[in-house]
This record gives sequence, structure tokens and C-alpha cells, in this order.
Amino acid sequence: MQGISSPNLLVVVDEASGYDPAIWEPLVGNLAGGGKLVATSNPTEPSGPFFDAFTTKAEFWRRLTFRSDQTPNVLEGRRVIPGLAERDWVEQRKQEWGEQSAAYQVRVLGEFPTQGDNAVIPIGLVNAAQKRYAETPADGRLHLGVDVARFGDDETVIRPRRGDKALEPRVIHGADNVDVAGAALELARALRRPPHYGEPEIPVVKIDEIGNGSGVVDVLSRSQEVETIGVNVAESATTEGMHRLRDQLWFGLRDWLQTGAIEDDPKLLSELVAPTYGFDVRGRAQVESKDEIKKRLGRSPDRADALALSVYEPPTLNDYAVGGYSVGRRF
Repeated sequence: MQGISSPNLLVVVDEASGYDPAIWEPLVGNLAGGGKLVATSNPTEPSGPFFDAFTTKAEFWRRLTFRSDQTPNVLEGRRVIPGLAERDWVEQRKQEWGEQSAAYQVRVLGEFPTQGDNAVIPIGLVNAAQKRYAETPADGRLHLGVDVARFGDDETVIRPRRGDKALEPRVIHGADNVDVAGAALELARALRRPPHYGEPEIPVVKIDEIGNGSGVVDVLSRSQEVETIGVNVAESATTEGMHRLRDQLWFGLRDWLQTGAIEDDPKLLSELVAPTYGFDVRGRAQVESKDEIKKRLGRSPDRADALALSVYEPPTLNDYAVGGYSVGRRF
């Protein structure tokens, strides 16, 4: 498989879901001279290089999904293109397999199965959240989650959210604590709603206060324009069945994605679906460590962590009305 390289090289991998990584690696190596690779398959395997192209490595691919229930034959109810799925076949599979079955998801919808054995957030949940982004309103109080970079190659991510809609994040590289606090305050000012009855909206800013984040909390706490909450993810969870607060945040993010909406960001997608979980000796859910996730992704899941902070509703969150806006934990 190896040893062929050219700017005019086109590698086509059919039934790519079944390819062994040992074969895939030399194929990708052949692209060093400027070649391209096209991989096609039913998404039958929830692991391997083809699965990675739609999840943890999605940022490096242009991804296309073709559904059997949207072929011209199905839409028009007649045989427009021989060989493509037809309406009767789709209806039979729906009755035989059920729309929630893995077989229906794979063979009809062209999606990887939504239920992984130990995935915290199934890919189907993320795909659905992306699809409803345009139609989801941005309602409720403004929340910002801030994940502060710990190492040189990590990103500081500030993620705003209103209700069920995540808003465009601000990503910062190489900023100190004062700069990060200033960027968060600037974003809060830009996105907060105009005053009602003379009272301004007070956005909530939740910051991972472990490490560098503690300095950002100190700086922002001096401002009267935002409600600043430091979140120590190493503390005990406040929800039963969770090992630590960090595990609670990740599973809370999974619950929010049932109705929440996110933009089509391949980096965010790959970070959301990357973590797996197990159980501690007391039977509490425990998400794998950030270091383990970083080994597999090649980077820290900063975008996903910032979104989890934005979604998290800590016990210290004030329940009150600001500037005519109803504010409460449901937001």
C-alpha cells in the first residue's frame, strides 16, 4: 500500500468502516506529496479511522452524509435512479428495525450508532444538536463558561450561552489572567441585552478556577457588571452517582444536548464525543482524565470544557430578576 506519492494521486477507500488502522496509515502516508483521499462506507463501526474522520479527527475532513430516506427514489415515490434505496424498502426497514435501532441509524440514516458502550456523549446527540442550531432561539440570561489554558498549546475558550443555544465562542492564545478576564468582560458587555426599566442585565461568568483560572476569578470578582463564579471541578459532586464535580459537568452537558443547540464546529464535535467513562469503587460515574483525552485527541478539550461550564448551574447561582429579565436555574 505504501510508496506511492504524487500531487495527482487520488486514493478511494470503499467500505472504509472495515479498514484496519495498519492499512489506513500507509494510505495516509502516501498523501505527503499533495494527494487526496476519499473514503466511503456505511458507518457500521463505532471505532477506527473512518469513525475518527467523523468524530475526533473531523476537523481534517470534509464530511458528507447521504441518507437512504432522502434519495430521489424515496422522495418522488418512483424509481428515478435504479439501485438507490426506494420508498418501500425504507418503510419496511422502519417497521422491522425501528427508527431508534442501530441498524436503522446505520443503514437508513447514514449515521454512526448513537449508543457507545462507554461514551459520555454519543455522536448522534451532537449531530442532532448541530442540526437544530439555526431554528433554536437564544432566550434567557447570558451565561459564559471560561476554560483557562494551562499549557502553552492549550486554548483559553470563552463560551457564551442563552438558554438552549450556545453562542459563538471567543478563543484566545497566549493571554495572561488579566487579559482573559478583560476578554470575558468585553464579550459579556457586547452580548448583554439593553437595560429594562433602567436595570442592566447581569451576565453569569463561570470559570474553572483550578490553576490559572483562579487569577481570572480574582480579577473578574472586582467587577459589578457580571456575576462571577469560580468552579473547582476537583470538588465533590453535588449530584448523586457522580465521582467528582467534573464528572457532573460532563454528564450535565450530555443532558443539555438533548434539547440544546451548537454550531457545526468540527473541533467542538471531536472534543464532545472523545471522553469515555467508567465507575469508581463506590459505583459512581467517572469520566476519563483530561490527560487521557488529550493523548487521544492531540490537544486539550478546551472548547467542550468551556461549553460544560456555560451549561453548569452551580448552587451559588443567584435566582433573581435583572432588568426585567426572568433569571433562574432553568436558564
